[in-house]
Amino acid sequence: MKRFLREHWGTLLVIAGLALGYMLLRTPDSGVESAEQLVADLSAGNVSVIELYSNG
Repeated sequence: MKRFLREHWGTLLVIAGLALGYMLLRTPDSGVESAEQLVADLSAGNVSVIELYSNG
């Protein structure tokens, strides 16, 4: 095991950095369960940021 870590420490460091970056920089869950709930929140005057994206 020590030999493996000694030979691949750079690769493991990059993987750990990517995992840490993902966990720290990802967009958190909005908590809006449905479109109706979003409309109700907007109608109540709650401030909202709507992010739209397309996979196409």
